[in-house]
Amino acid sequence: MRQYLIPGHGFLFRRGGLSLEEMAAECHAAGILDEEEFAHDGGVPALRRHIYALTCQGLDVSRPASARKQGPRERALDKLTREANEYAHAARVCDAKFIGGTITMEALEAFGIPLTGKNLIDAELLLTLRKLGCSTSSSGPLASSNPTTSAIVRLVDWIYANGMNPPF
Repeated sequence: MRQYLIPGHGFLFRRGGLSLEEMAAECHAAGILDEEEFAHDGGVPALRRHIYALTCQGLDVSRPASARKQGPRERALDKLTREANEYAHAARVCDAKFIGGTITMEALEAFGIPLTGKNLIDAELLLTLRKLGCSTSSSGPLASSNPTTSAIVRLVDWIYANGMNPPF
């Protein structure tokens, strides 16, 4: 089964597993299941439909149809989620051992990082390296490679220094 990343929340399918009820609650918190879907049996029937659409039909179910028709913010998050999942699968890093799901759209924006799936996954990978003890210092050679990479390094350093819970 193909893994699915929800930026800022982590992966839908986790090692050790989540019950369908727990998955539905995570998807509701992330805005994938709307109030109406979640109200019906805790969202489990809707979650099953979304998983089927995602895995068997290849449809984008990162947001319910009602949310996809909302404003530019929701469309930007849908695009970021889709791009991040495509990039992570192509790079073969769509796994919780590489990506923690910590980086959010708001975090990228706060540091002036363009909202692309590549930037989100690069930040997640850099954060994983930082957690493993690798240096990601904002004064090192990686930080000076280009402005976007420098901003990603600053974001990762900030998140790491502030307890992994960005207030964005």
